[in-house]
Amino acid sequence: MISAIKKDKNRNRDFENCIPNIQLEMARHLHMKTLSSFLLKSCPNIRMPTFERWVIDSKMEERQKRKLQNHSNRPTHHFTTKKDRKKRRKRNNDTIIEALAATKTVWWDPVIPSCPELSDPSCQRLLREIDLVSQKSNIKIKIDAKSICSQLCAKAVEATKSIYNMIQRLGLYQNLDKNRAGEKISLKKGKFSFDQDDSDVNEVDKEESYLTYSLVYARKKIKKPFVIQINESHYKKLKQMFNFSTQNRLQSHSKHSKYAFHFILFSLLLRYSSLSGGQLLKDLRGGGMQGGIHTQVFQYLHETLDCRMECFASPFNVYFCNYCSAFEEEQNFFGSFGNFFNMESMEGCFEANPPFAPGFMKEMVTTMNHHLNVANEKDVLLTFVIIVPSCKMPIQDDVIHKFAYESFQSMLDSPYFVNHTILKARNHGYIEAAQHLRPTRFKQSQYDTSVIVLQSKIYQYDSTWWDTFEGGLLKAFESRHEIEIKNRIMMKK
Repeated sequence: MISAIKKDKNRNRDFENCIPNIQLEMARHLHMKTLSSFLLKSCPNIRMPTFERWVIDSKMEERQKRKLQNHSNRPTHHFTTKKDRKKRRKRNNDTIIEALAATKTVWWDPVIPSCPELSDPSCQRLLREIDLVSQKSNIKIKIDAKSICSQLCAKAVEATKSIYNMIQRLGLYQNLDKNRAGEKISLKKGKFSFDQDDSDVNEVDKEESYLTYSLVYARKKIKKPFVIQINESHYKKLKQMFNFSTQNRLQSHSKHSKYAFHFILFSLLLRYSSLSGGQLLKDLRGGGMQGGIHTQVFQYLHETLDCRMECFASPFNVYFCNYCSAFEEEQNFFGSFGNFFNMESMEGCFEANPPFAPGFMKEMVTTMNHHLNVANEKDVLLTFVIIVPSCKMPIQDDVIHKFAYESFQSMLDSPYFVNHTILKARNHGYIEAAQHLRPTRFKQSQYDTSVIVLQSKIYQYDSTWWDTFEGGLLKAFESRHEIEIKNRIMMKK
């Protein structure tokens, strides 16, 4: 059984009036690429996952700021007492309201951190990570971590304002029937092409070719078209999801409706590349926060725990028909149930493979414990199967694990904890985060992975059952990377 979820009020609105504005998406993509390039160039030994963690945790903190801002703007009802109003004022976080006023935040961007402050936990983690990396590196130039973080925050705020100004000029959505800019997207079949110097692509893939679709975007004022490639299997999968989700809303009388899918898919590809630092489409840099688990694991969870829904997925890596995702566009066009943190009530079994960002995982555990408390009070069976990197007691200079350890330990200390399975490094694998952009699907995990199960107390399996469960889980998680490479070599011969 799937939980009741707060539906987005825009889900059933006019189909053609909620198509994302591609010019906005391209501008956002460029801004995110500029931000990630600034951080990576300022700190030569910092890698893209550091930037991705900062973005994801910043957006999670932003969510809390928005709640406080909305709460402070609510009118006081006439029936509240003076004492109640005084308590409400105390609950408001004055420092956050001042931060919002200082940055003059008028628009909350879905990807770009809109009001980051140096005092935010995400920025403090980034600052300490830069300090640690600079101390370990052999670079003689002194790196001012505080200055870099401050500049990064300022650039993000300016990028948000720039996007907001574009929205005022162009609108948030575009109507294909009133296409004044002459925008069009054509579809071309082709093959994957790789740079021979690209270290992210193995030698087998460089020598082989694979069928792909290219989305070619052009408009009047740009000389060179913008091209995004997507592999054949994912194109067909997304087309099927789109058709199923929009079959009752697609207006057949519109002469441009048949092109809507390509506009929406193009926007979605840009959006996820932006979330990964804006460098995923060109050279596959980033995307490490969005990896997936094998089909066999989903099948095993369905067979053993009747798992039917994913808490953190995207249209590119989703397996079950029911899933939660990050963006409104996925809810409108690809059947998503919306954001996991907006769910009102839950029942059944849910798989959770969250982005590996400390602040995000901490909020996830808090939300899950809340739902488990409610389920326990109502005598409802609720199970979460959480898949995260294993995190032992961190050593003093291990910044990343030190921040992740809190959320990890909170899962093990939860009153609803029932089982913990550790998958050893190199004995299991995942699916590539950029699976829709590359021909290879599988990768071998270089780190231990933990599968943690939280379950309401109405019914919990005994230890013998969990021992059997662990054996099947280890088999389902076996790495398929080497088998994939061998099959490609055999096909080539």
